[in-house]
Amino acid sequence: MTDALRRVLGPIESFTVFSGNDRLRVVGVAEDLFGDTPRILAAQGTWASLSEATSRNFSTVLATATLLWNGGVQQHVLTAVAAVVASNVPEASPATVEAQLAAETRTRADELTKLRRPWTDRIPLAYDLPSLALPLLAVLTVFGLNARRFRKSLAILTSVGMSRATATAGVAAATTVWTLAATLAGILAGIGLGAASRPVADHFLAGPISPWPGLVAPAARLLGVTVAACTAAALLLHLAHPRSTGAAAPSRAPSARAGKKRTRVTGAAVRRIAATVLGVAIIVQIGVLDSVEEAMVLTATVAATVLLFTPEVVGIAIRLLPTTDPRSHLGRKQLHNDRARAVAAVAVLTTTLGAPLGLTTLLATLITTAQEDVVATVAPHQVVLSGPGGAMQPPSRDVVTAVSARLADAAPPVKTGYLTTETVHVTVKDAGIGAVLVVETPEQASRLNNGPLSDAQLQTLQRGGLLVWNEGPDQRQLLSHDLTSDRVVATSPPLPAARAAFEPTWTSGVSGLLLATTAQRLNLAISPAAIVFTNVTDDQATSAEQAAIDNGLDPLQVGIYQPPEPITVPPAYYTAVLGLAAIVLATTMAVARSQVITLRSYLGRLIAIGLSPRWARHVLLIQNGLIILTSTVLAALIAVPPVIVAAIKLRGFTLSIPWTWLLVITAAFYIATLAASVASSRRLISKDRLTA
Repeated sequence: MTDALRRVLGPIESFTVFSGNDRLRVVGVAEDLFGDTPRILAAQGTWASLSEATSRNFSTVLATATLLWNGGVQQHVLTAVAAVVASNVPEASPATVEAQLAAETRTRADELTKLRRPWTDRIPLAYDLPSLALPLLAVLTVFGLNARRFRKSLAILTSVGMSRATATAGVAAATTVWTLAATLAGILAGIGLGAASRPVADHFLAGPISPWPGLVAPAARLLGVTVAACTAAALLLHLAHPRSTGAAAPSRAPSARAGKKRTRVTGAAVRRIAATVLGVAIIVQIGVLDSVEEAMVLTATVAATVLLFTPEVVGIAIRLLPTTDPRSHLGRKQLHNDRARAVAAVAVLTTTLGAPLGLTTLLATLITTAQEDVVATVAPHQVVLSGPGGAMQPPSRDVVTAVSARLADAAPPVKTGYLTTETVHVTVKDAGIGAVLVVETPEQASRLNNGPLSDAQLQTLQRGGLLVWNEGPDQRQLLSHDLTSDRVVATSPPLPAARAAFEPTWTSGVSGLLLATTAQRLNLAISPAAIVFTNVTDDQATSAEQAAIDNGLDPLQVGIYQPPEPITVPPAYYTAVLGLAAIVLATTMAVARSQVITLRSYLGRLIAIGLSPRWARHVLLIQNGLIILTSTVLAALIAVPPVIVAAIKLRGFTLSIPWTWLLVITAAFYIATLAASVASSRRLISKDRLTA
């Protein structure tokens, strides 16, 4: 047996199979390096030694052979195997068998040449979109948080005679070099972290770990986006810097202010035009939205649109900040005078927080949607006796006898049937390709439903009509399809129809239900199917299953209710959420710390005039509090609406907002900001007023 089965059965020397008809002796345990499925590795001759009872009562048990070998000449192996197979199958020639085996042979080389879509492509929010957004945010952080310092540097350089373009190019070039160095260091750190994590991941993977991915393209993307962002930021810095300062030309101060005003108006106009273009793109994306990947791209487009309005939102937030307290008044005044810093911080924090919030909401929606689509194979409080092929096949007589004796106190079972034969398959018109379920009485239909039907539904069945599950006209027709050609060979007259919210187990693969008398009146053949005991207890259901085992019968012919298995979410989704959450925390702490560094001179002056360091820290915390509150609101606008749109547009999507996890991520966001702010401002002293 494999080690996975050993963990289930424990250290035993033998065990029974096929309801006790046969016993296998354990001679060893094998470690499966490519899977974690419990398996019996039977010795040669095991199949031939199985008892007659097994072959009689377990008709679905078959023997198949899979040949594995470590390398070697493939053609030689195929020729040898084909000769053995042909010697046991007189009607097959070795050449024919060899051709069939060659068509089904798989090698590692074949597997490695198959193009597989990486999970980063399936989850754009996990890598593709952040790899574009994060370099932009990094540049925005550097230029935004240092805007005031850059303006001072440019003013000094231009005051000594340097041209504005040269001064801007010098400041931008130095900043670009440092930003590229930081980006390159991040790339190297990421490669090192990935290399260190590969052995850990390989330990938990069932199969061999994938080969190293190509690193040139993603690294080039990060560096290219960083250079492009720095170039754009330098151009904006050049346009925003006035041609002359008040000190250099006092008489031209009004024109300088007018120039600055014109620059701001032009920037606002550009942002409005870009927002309009993105708004049109959002409308187009909503119109064609039909996949989860497109929903993630829609989230990115919404994020870009929201960020374009960040300056206006920050301005509104600053105006709403109360001024009743001197500390809040100072905080508001300082934010108003250095609004570029606040805008940059809000934009960075909004994007980094919006990504994990959006992906978490989308993940919860995917899980809820998938879980709702999972239907139990047997309805609660029912025992279904069926053949090896499922509920559309009748059970064996031995199974019916054994279970009926064990459930002697239960109500008489419901005998079901379907309007499906070996040549004809009957469906309900405009209700899909599902089969038509048949019972003998309306009371049996209620028992299958685990609840009473309405008077209108009962009357419809009694009048020779049928129950359907989908919306539609009050009269329906039955279509008889030829199984070979799928061509409609007969159509019934219109029948009264009533829509019913029926037990989901019985609606899966079924388009409607009618009585046996109705089918007989229409001359439709009924194929006997499952026999159903209803209103049984859990103990009775377990006893019914045990009855098959005790009599050496196939227990799979006795279906009892089992809750649907929870949906298994690919680890890549959780990895993406955790990675984005880690980015949120790191970015939050970095932005909070840089806020303190930027304001150190200002806070030092407050301390120098007699205010306590604690009072100065309150001013800092008020500013950071406004920034993270504004970022939270904008992040919610980025995260939730696209998922709502996806739930509306994508068929069968069920919206699920994981409030608990959203609150946890947001709380961590706030705690990280508070901790970084307090830790960075803990040693503020009056001499900090002298720092640059």
